[in-house]
Amino acid sequence: MSTIPPKDTPNASTEGPQAGASAISFHFYEEDGTVFAELSESSNASQLGKLQLELLLSQDGLDKYQFDEGVLDTLAAQINKGEIGRFHIGNRTDAEIKLDISSDKLLATLDVIPAKGGEVVSPKLLESTLSSNRIMSRCVERATLTTLLNDLKENRAVNQLHIAKAVEPEGGEPTRFESLLKEDKDLRPKEDDSGVVNLKNLRDYITVEPGTPLMRRFPAQEGKAGVNVVGGAIVSEVGTNLDFDLKLEGCELDGNDSNLLLASIKGIPVVMSNGVRVDPVLSIKDVDHATGNINFDGAVIVGGNVTSGFSIECSGHIQVKGLVEHASLISGGNIDIGGGVVGENDADPPGVEYSAHLKAAGDISAKFINSAFVEGQGNLTVKEYALNSRMNILGQLQLGQQGGKGRLLGGQTHAERGVVANILGGEAYVKTEIGAGCDPLLQDTLDKLHSSHTRRVNESKQLKEILNGIVAAGGTEQVGKIVLAKSQKVEEAVAAIEQKVASLEAEISAIETRLTSFNEVTVQGKKRVYPGVIIQVNNGLKKTLYECENESPGLTIGNEE
Repeated sequence: MSTIPPKDTPNASTEGPQAGASAISFHFYEEDGTVFAELSESSNASQLGKLQLELLLSQDGLDKYQFDEGVLDTLAAQINKGEIGRFHIGNRTDAEIKLDISSDKLLATLDVIPAKGGEVVSPKLLESTLSSNRIMSRCVERATLTTLLNDLKENRAVNQLHIAKAVEPEGGEPTRFESLLKEDKDLRPKEDDSGVVNLKNLRDYITVEPGTPLMRRFPAQEGKAGVNVVGGAIVSEVGTNLDFDLKLEGCELDGNDSNLLLASIKGIPVVMSNGVRVDPVLSIKDVDHATGNINFDGAVIVGGNVTSGFSIECSGHIQVKGLVEHASLISGGNIDIGGGVVGENDADPPGVEYSAHLKAAGDISAKFINSAFVEGQGNLTVKEYALNSRMNILGQLQLGQQGGKGRLLGGQTHAERGVVANILGGEAYVKTEIGAGCDPLLQDTLDKLHSSHTRRVNESKQLKEILNGIVAAGGTEQVGKIVLAKSQKVEEAVAAIEQKVASLEAEISAIETRLTSFNEVTVQGKKRVYPGVIIQVNNGLKKTLYECENESPGLTIGNEE
């Protein structure tokens, strides 16, 4: 039982009780979780306040209970007034746990009201609360749970704790494209078969044939589903779905596999983000140290220049929009040069007569040609001039016939189908050698074929006379088996010679037919021909040699009667 503290107790009043008030004694006690104050008359009295009452409650071990706001102030007033009786002043309360689940079920929030003299929240109660609300254990963050258990053990208040969060779905994989081409990304110079490293040979440009696999498409994949805090599924999104870009040229889908892209033409493949373009030509800005020499199975377009010392060799056409400077172009088709060709005829390395070289299986055209070696199986067209060059073509040479000066000056030129120029030679009387019609070597070849044909025919005639003699001698008994065996070898030799004779006759016929096709071949200087010009026209049946000694306003050589 608690008593009123002595007068010297801190916060006790020293003035005595109020007038008319009785002396009161009291004590605190707990009954079934309820705290009471029992007030009764006593011979001793003193003024009391809230602090004294809190101290007395603490001494009795009742200070942890739940007391209503202001109840101790009220009790102190009742004591000081001398009221008697039993008064309800507080309660024992257990800790309270509250769980709130958001309307979208993506978040669970926890509140804990601490115990007031009662039971704290145990781990078992926490587990039961989460379980009864169907909170998924995989949604509870481990670190948060550990902190919460420590707070519950210490009977601390917990406010708006995010105890569980939804497991977000994982997005699906987008469409993926994989190139099936082997790309050479190593641009370091490479050794050739002899072990020599050419610093200008950096790469080989690959080509593909129709039907070559170019790229595979891997369709978009579904993601991994998520789960909300009460176990409901959260559907994942499918990855971004993309198709091949079929607007790209030179490709098509495999008829048996819609995820496989094939080449539809022959060309150079260019890999894009979602497809492969197949270009029938290789397009390059310039041929220089950045590209190295070009060796390509197809056509090549150069938007700028082919710089000094570099080369292009390809199976298709070559188009150069700028200049070809001391460079080599070898084409399986035509060569078209927008700017012109610049070379020299004492180039390095030693043994190379010209530093600029053009060779085409088809036609060749250029704005101008200066000090170059030109070989072509078609026609050669030059707009302005061809200077100090060696040119050998199987078609016709035309200079200035589509506009331009059209001058041929210096060097050696042979065009089987004739030459048409505006000006031949120059004011300085530079030696300019021009040939047209049948190549003299072709006539030499024909002469050799005739000689070989005559020799073979005579050999066949002699062997046949030997055979006729054996036959005239009689049967096996007269000539013997050895002679008969020899006659069989002679017959085989005759058959082989006659086969060779037939082959020679076919070659002779073809050359003679070709020779007769040069009947109309001429060399023309339409506007001016200068001394120093030497013209030789071989029409197959007739050779004409002309050396210009006096300046002429124009002439045609090769069709004279």
